[in-house]
Amino acid sequence: MNANSSSPSLLELGRALEFVGEEDQIDTMLGMLRDSLETDIPAIDQCIAGGDVRGANRLLHPLKGFMPVFCVVTLVDKLFLAEKISKGDDLASLRDAWAALRPDLVALKAEIEARQGKA
Repeated sequence: MNANSSSPSLLELGRALEFVGEEDQIDTMLGMLRDSLETDIPAIDQCIAGGDVRGANRLLHPLKGFMPVFCVVTLVDKLFLAEKISKGDDLASLRDAWAALRPDLVALKAEIEARQGKA
């Protein structure tokens, strides 16, 4: 469960363990993901508010490479869609995709913090 116990987990730690191999490495990598979300969520907000689609892409693209190791497919699919849209110049579609993705990223960050005892 994530930080909100009524919501399903956004983390897929079994798959992450298969991929990474050691739980202490997973915790280290999750800390890096949490730190990235801490800075990237507000930065993406600013990019979208300012109409900077390419700037949003520069932030979404690294998450696209990182999150599939740790997260459920539904979250990964939302991320892939937002990142794909951010390669173009359709700000309205990016706003919609970000509006669908952002709450999950906030919940993911909270879930990681709860797992690491930082909530």
